[in-house]
Amino acid sequence: MKRLRLFSLSVIVVSAIVLAGCGNKSGTNESTKQSGNTEKTSVSVNDTEDTIESLINAVDEVTKKADSAIPSDNKDEKQAQFIELKDEIDTVDHRLDKHDDYIENLYKRGEISYDDYRSQEKQLDELEDKLDASEDKLEFNFGIDD
Repeated sequence: MKRLRLFSLSVIVVSAIVLAGCGNKSGTNESTKQSGNTEKTSVSVNDTEDTIESLINAVDEVTKKADSAIPSDNKDEKQAQFIELKDEIDTVDHRLDKHDDYIENLYKRGEISYDDYRSQEKQLDELEDKLDASEDKLEFNFGIDD
């Protein structure tokens, strides 16, 4: 009988501890999720300084640089060159993605027409294709499959 009482008491204590911990985590996560969503929305809506023209220039600049890069004979220098150029390509790709999110939000809020949205989407897709082709060429020229 004493064992049953001790076992029951142990189960109650452990349950209370577990449930108390769950309550705090849930409340904290909801606050974090709510502020995270607000931040994400504000970033995708208000935090782009790029225009299609600035993105065209950025893609042209980075693809020209990557396409004309000559790999070093030194293995370490070659890898450093590749990583630097790949990072530049990735940065421009991130800017394209960010602008894509931005124009999508403009369209969803009714601030641009469907035709304007589709036109900009098409331009962004073409820029991404150009960037991808340059990245593929870079990987081939440097003999690194990333």
